[in-house]
Amino acid sequence: MNPTIERTVLTSKLESAKRYGFMRTKTESNAATRITYLYDAVGLTPAYMDFAGGAFNYGGWEAFVNEVQRPVMLKTDGTVDYELSRADFTKKIDGSASDISDTAYAGNAMIEFKKYKWVYQYEDANYEYFICSNVKWDANYKAYAFQNANANIKDTFYWGAFKGIYSTHLRSIADQAVMSGQTRNVEVSRATDNGAGYYTIYKSGWDYIGNLLTLISKSDNSQVSFGSGRSKSTNTTAIATGTLKTLPQFIGYNDETSDVKVFGIEGFWGNVWEGMAGLILATTIKTKLTPPYNFDATGYTDTTITPSGTNGGYVNTAKVDSEMGFIPKTASGSGTTYYCDGLYFNTSQVDYALVGGTWYYGLLVGSHCAALHALASITDTHFGSRLSFLSAT
Repeated sequence: MNPTIERTVLTSKLESAKRYGFMRTKTESNAATRITYLYDAVGLTPAYMDFAGGAFNYGGWEAFVNEVQRPVMLKTDGTVDYELSRADFTKKIDGSASDISDTAYAGNAMIEFKKYKWVYQYEDANYEYFICSNVKWDANYKAYAFQNANANIKDTFYWGAFKGIYSTHLRSIADQAVMSGQTRNVEVSRATDNGAGYYTIYKSGWDYIGNLLTLISKSDNSQVSFGSGRSKSTNTTAIATGTLKTLPQFIGYNDETSDVKVFGIEGFWGNVWEGMAGLILATTIKTKLTPPYNFDATGYTDTTITPSGTNGGYVNTAKVDSEMGFIPKTASGSGTTYYCDGLYFNTSQVDYALVGGTWYYGLLVGSHCAALHALASITDTHFGSRLSFLSAT
């Protein structure tokens, strides 16, 4: 390329580049004041759920949210059929009726993530860092949530708008009973029955969405920022999918009986646990941020971290690394300090990750909540899953 043209292209790229980030003060226990904005996030007003007013306040983040994701109906072949209304998923963007409740529809209600896919996560002695960008700023920036098994980085990945239901295969459809009581192996099998690129949720995607939530809320307390989710100890069963289908894509309550919806994802925490690929405890925690995945951690990266503290306690320390993601280390915090979410572990067996929490764990649920205490073969009425799609080509 002509040097003058090359300089012009590079200048144009840098001028259009955006980086939004935060740093977390490790020793600060206050879930909000421990977060400091970086780069283009500086000066933006945090988003939050106004429980008294019954509406979500985007602060300075509405434009970013609209850039980074959208709700769609995704055909089974992986092509977008149409976009859903952000205000009411029962409608298409043009106002006509959608197919989110139709089990005969050849596809699923999904949330498409896009654009700010390049991520740099790291830590030093005092801080943990998360930065996302719309360009690959340098070699430290990775796009693992968007990277398929062929090492191809795709423009988008898709997360089920609803907890997984079963209708010949794992689906994301409203107004259905949540699929529960299956092994993680069966959950994965039912997800992959949809075809190439389909799986249950995976760690790099979970980390990515969770970090975006911390970013826009400027807080590690996801329940206070967005809603408690269905988590009260007196709840006795899961609720069906679609209870928030006519409401905007961010909505939550602090009653611990209703579902929560973030980025259009209903029940990102609470209601039922979700089996998650890419995170396994086998004496130490092992991770894998890109497919293919397995159930025994073969080929995974050994973090060398053995979780400690109180089994069933709250995460207060973690490791953050671009090649391993977010790794909970100790559970010696509380429901209102540090990460504010629960951690379960059993180092005597091979544990396949469950994330998000369930209908009766109270404040232990949340965007950092992880259970590493159950074999993949264990079944329970509060164990479920969610569909994901990342193009395999």
